[in-house]
Amino acid sequence: MMRRVGAGLFVVLAAATVVAGQQTARDAAPPRPGTGSIQGTLVAIDSGRPVRRARVSLTSVGGGAVGQSVTTDDLGVFTFKDLPAGAYTLAASKPGYLDSIYGQRRPGTGRPGTPIQLIDGQHLEKLTFQLARGGAIMGTVVDEQGEPVFGQQVRVYRYVRRAGERTLQSAGTDVTDDRGQYRIPVLLPGEYVVSTFPRESPSDAAVADLKKMAETLVVNARAGADEQALVRMKEEIARASEIKADETSESYAPVYYPGTTQASGAQSIMIEVGQERAGVDFQLQLVRTAKISGVVTPPDGGAGALAAMPITLVDVDQIVSGLASRTGRLSNGGYGEFSISGVPPGHYMLFARWARLMTGNVAETGKLTVAGSTQFWATADVVVDGRDISDLSLTMQKGMTVSGVVRTDSSGGQTFDFARVRVMLSLVGPAAVGDAFAEMPAVADAGGRFSFPGVMPGKYRVSVAGQPAAWTPKSAVFNGRDALDFFVEVKPGEDQSGVITLTTHPGTLSGMLQDSSGQPTAAYTIIVFPSDERLWAAPARRILATRPATDGRYSFSSLPAGEYRLVAVTDVEPGQWYDPAFLRELSGLALPITLGDGERRVQDLRVK
Repeated sequence: MMRRVGAGLFVVLAAATVVAGQQTARDAAPPRPGTGSIQGTLVAIDSGRPVRRARVSLTSVGGGAVGQSVTTDDLGVFTFKDLPAGAYTLAASKPGYLDSIYGQRRPGTGRPGTPIQLIDGQHLEKLTFQLARGGAIMGTVVDEQGEPVFGQQVRVYRYVRRAGERTLQSAGTDVTDDRGQYRIPVLLPGEYVVSTFPRESPSDAAVADLKKMAETLVVNARAGADEQALVRMKEEIARASEIKADETSESYAPVYYPGTTQASGAQSIMIEVGQERAGVDFQLQLVRTAKISGVVTPPDGGAGALAAMPITLVDVDQIVSGLASRTGRLSNGGYGEFSISGVPPGHYMLFARWARLMTGNVAETGKLTVAGSTQFWATADVVVDGRDISDLSLTMQKGMTVSGVVRTDSSGGQTFDFARVRVMLSLVGPAAVGDAFAEMPAVADAGGRFSFPGVMPGKYRVSVAGQPAAWTPKSAVFNGRDALDFFVEVKPGEDQSGVITLTTHPGTLSGMLQDSSGQPTAAYTIIVFPSDERLWAAPARRILATRPATDGRYSFSSLPAGEYRLVAVTDVEPGQWYDPAFLRELSGLALPITLGDGERRVQDLRVK
């Protein structure tokens, strides 16, 4: 029985379950000399003509020893010889075309392909591998008077899903020619946002640097240290004066298609395989800009200690992280005053981070050394409407402490060096933009203890690295919640403490997908996801998808214990399995699965 839901065709699966328990994998045997081969022809999907001089690559599934690349001949033919038995991924690429994987239902979509399963001595011949041309977006940029704009940058961003979050990633840029025209080619099929940005004007910090340089040149010239210094001095002073003179209360704002200066009002554009979308035009808009200024107060009320501290202004509504951030420095010798000019209307977050170094004398050498640091933070919510803001006040506050201990479960009975483990906190959201402390590492001590001092409020991802390959994170429990399934949320004045557990026996789920006649099939994508909807949000480590090999076999690894749903779909957009609405449609058709702690479960599936 089959049923169509949304854009995909979903299938109800009959199942035969085998529980394999907690078996230990056998040592892999050394690879034997290969006797198999794969030969095929690469053709263009739109014309059916052979694609010559394209790169075709063959790699072993699961990181095996085989990795080869060849170039197609004038007839589009490629050949791989002396291959051992195993599963292989076949990929092709050529400038002007989209990278493709063999077995994709629609080549060039970025969707999963089908691994090729090869047995000893097998010779696969006459494979047909299709390559698709990319899409394109093109248009014209004019100024407020309707005149073509030369040298204007246009950017396109494509919607993707990363670990459960729908976000935009850069997909291409171009600069307008003398006719104001641009064209951005080789685009994957998908949903895009297009924008044009004015040339960046020098920041207050850049102007200050030029003035400082000019002052230095004046001193050198008067001292006679450099005969050419006076000439350079005049040039730099003129440049600084020119920049200052150009500062006006109006400037061009970023424009998002179809013609809004607000990122939240951007209209997306759908591009299919090989589609060219013309007429994506822009007219630049002049907006009234503002100067934001104020004072930062050190935590102890001192002065002059904050000179090196940056002040960052981030657009809360930005569509791409870091796209519209601005940075200023403290002026007046670092006595707490700051300003940021040329800010267009919008909703912003202003924040500052500062670390006070603690020093001490080393008895053996008598030298002054850095013994550590105390970190401070301050934030403010700012709404800009074109009028200057001059009364902002940021008071630095001491950061919170996130600490804990790394442990191992009772499995494996192996010795473990905790001092090799690195724990990472990664800030997410607008505050992470331009923040030097957005990613903070901590090394565990011999007892597995770790600590992050000076953490500013916000949501953080937790990750672990450095442990031996046999060990994987099992859980990271902070304040009663597993941070591997949810974020660690740090609030002002509240420290956090947690326990991170590593294991050598993560849960696995594997099996074979069969058609209605019992034959292996690979024409589906298999998705496993938790039954609990609360676990569908980022980081979403329990949501996995894979494409079976040509022999129908599939496998999921590193699954925590819990209740799951298992389903196969005929076609799905990469990352679509993170979409809660999509998963709700799948839930009624999916097969319930229970996975125990460290269980290795085999679940064969059959399409009805």
